[in-house]
Amino acid sequence: MTQANRPLIDEQVEIPDYYRIISRTDLQGTILEANSEFIEVSGYPTDEIIGQPHNILRHPDVPKAVFKDFWDTLKAGLSWTQIVKNRTKDGRHYWVKANAAPIVENGKSIGYISVRTPATKEEIATASAAYKGINAGRLVIHRGKIQKPSSYRFDQLNPFNRMKIMSKLAVTGLILVVLGFAISATLAEIDYLKAEDENAQIRKEQIVRDLDNYVSKYELVSLNTAIGLAANPDVIRSLESGDNRLAKKALDEDFNLIKKVSGQTVRAHIHDARGHSFLRSWRDKSGDDLKSFRYTVNQVRERQTAVTGIELGRAGAAIRSLSPIFSEDGSTFLGSVEIVSSIKSLVKFLQNDAIDYVSLFTPNALDIAVKAKDNPKFGNLTLASTTDFAPETVEKLKAIDINRLIDKGQLIANGAFYALKPITDTNGDMIGYHIFIEDMAKLNGLNKAAANAAIDSVVNVGVSMLALIIIFLLLIKTNVIRPLKRIVDVMTHATESGDLSTRVDASHKDEMGQLAEAYNNQMQSAQVSLGEAGRMMKDISEGRLKTETIIPMTGDYQVMKTNLNNASKALQETFGEVRGILKEIRAGNFNYETHHQTRGDFSDAMKDAQAAMTILKGVFYEVNELMSQVAEGFFGRRITSKAEGEIQELKDNINASLDKLESIIQQTTQVMIAQGTGDLRARIDMETDGTLAVLKAGINSSITNIGSLLSQSTYSIKKLSDGTIKISNDISDLSARTQQQAASLEETAASME
Repeated sequence: MTQANRPLIDEQVEIPDYYRIISRTDLQGTILEANSEFIEVSGYPTDEIIGQPHNILRHPDVPKAVFKDFWDTLKAGLSWTQIVKNRTKDGRHYWVKANAAPIVENGKSIGYISVRTPATKEEIATASAAYKGINAGRLVIHRGKIQKPSSYRFDQLNPFNRMKIMSKLAVTGLILVVLGFAISATLAEIDYLKAEDENAQIRKEQIVRDLDNYVSKYELVSLNTAIGLAANPDVIRSLESGDNRLAKKALDEDFNLIKKVSGQTVRAHIHDARGHSFLRSWRDKSGDDLKSFRYTVNQVRERQTAVTGIELGRAGAAIRSLSPIFSEDGSTFLGSVEIVSSIKSLVKFLQNDAIDYVSLFTPNALDIAVKAKDNPKFGNLTLASTTDFAPETVEKLKAIDINRLIDKGQLIANGAFYALKPITDTNGDMIGYHIFIEDMAKLNGLNKAAANAAIDSVVNVGVSMLALIIIFLLLIKTNVIRPLKRIVDVMTHATESGDLSTRVDASHKDEMGQLAEAYNNQMQSAQVSLGEAGRMMKDISEGRLKTETIIPMTGDYQVMKTNLNNASKALQETFGEVRGILKEIRAGNFNYETHHQTRGDFSDAMKDAQAAMTILKGVFYEVNELMSQVAEGFFGRRITSKAEGEIQELKDNINASLDKLESIIQQTTQVMIAQGTGDLRARIDMETDGTLAVLKAGINSSITNIGSLLSQSTYSIKKLSDGTIKISNDISDLSARTQQQAASLEETAASME
């Protein structure tokens, strides 16, 4: 019956926990050996399973990939473990945990051996689900390990799976060093960037501080000028009279002096008490109402104190310093005078420090600085002036993202440092931004120290990590690799030599010591168990069948202990029963029948003993019956019971003796019968020995003697016969005469009647 059309029965064969199903195959998977538990569970007789391919046990529920992985793993010289569903001869199934491994001799695999233990319900459920996953492609199996395809691919690509521990640690250390370098470099870069930001912030604060100092100083100087003008009698009289000519004359005289002394051009603007323009020094325009947009004018009118700050005008923003003007007696507020300095003064000041300057207005500033509405836009911001700033500076500003600069407050881009500061007017409203653009030279000076510190940090961290990794690897080699190597050497020695007495140094208190102690305990258990097994086998071989082990064991050792004790007990009981049979045979009682329950070879031995008794019983019965027949003179019966060996020889000798005895008796009978018929020529001519030869000689001699006697008797009888014949003739004549007389008498009688 082929593999495909063999029966399938949905019935599981339950395997006792102590069963160990073992089989051995050649390199082609042909079964060479199978233990009794294999035979029992699989349902195949030994002579039927030996020589068969191992896949005779294959169950169709198991994916082909499982068996392919099984053989691929073994052919690669590796062991394989997994839960497997096998099929019995009658179509049922059984689940086992299969542990298979190559059999190695002289470094070469010569076959494979598999030890199977019963699978638990949990293992069966897991394996059943895994089978479905493998068939569906959701899972794969490799080297007995079931996993997702992605995990399998990762394992295949993972170089660590093909490395030794020291190599793994060395590579890991190298990776850690590289990562350490990378992390330290990243952290250093972060620190450097942070330092750059901090340096940029510091540089920005320096520029802003210088600007604020300049503005404050400029405001103070301008305020002093404004205060001086506010105290000028001509200015006071002009406001009191409403005629600005006198005030203009005074301004011209003072400003000409200032220009002559400092070379600076000063602009002044006088306001009356109503907040209207009274006099502008730079152009002839007056009378316009300033209250609607000039906060400083209103502040001076309300507070009647000096006010300084940057403030918007129709033409844009300017630095303004205002001083109130009172009457000469100080009792009447007449108005205010302001010194106006355009933003261009900031450009000139910052240029002295190699800093380019631009200012931008916010949308709300354009409500006042109406002349700037059509200026170039930067996002929602507007260039404060098209004449005060250098065109190349404006172009630099166009090359960056203004919103990013606003978000960060400073920015490094296009080889330049950009910074800004909000412009707040005297009313506290933000009206725009001061923009500073500087070459990177000064900032680079600050950053260089940070860069050197970052590089030193990276180098120090890298060297430190490399040193630590080297120390770590040396420690690992000393405290992990070498102890592991010693354990491996001891295990290899035990595997190759079978010497289980060697132990590993377990004096260390770390995990290596625990591993060594665990191995030593395992070897101790193995040595004790195998020692007990050897002792019991020796006891049995020397006839001491009442042997057992009582040493506590667990797991497979407990299975071996149970099997050994059961084997010893079975031997005791079987040999006890055999002794009982022999005792009965010795007592001549061949009717004894054993009812002892045995299995396997024990059962065969008991059957052989019982069969021997049956044969003896049959033979001795027939011998007794035969002897009874012989005693009664019947020699035709023979022993027909089946026998072997010396019993057969005894049977043959008895039957041969009877054949010879019967033959001699038959010849003797034939001779006697012939003698009885007067034939004295017959003789016993068969070959005989012993008593039969004496009997043969006696009978043949007696017949010869009788023949001689009869010859003499024949002569005498012949003489006697001749006389007798004569007498007989005479008697015949007498008889005839007598008959004649009798007839005459009858006739006479008749006549008388």
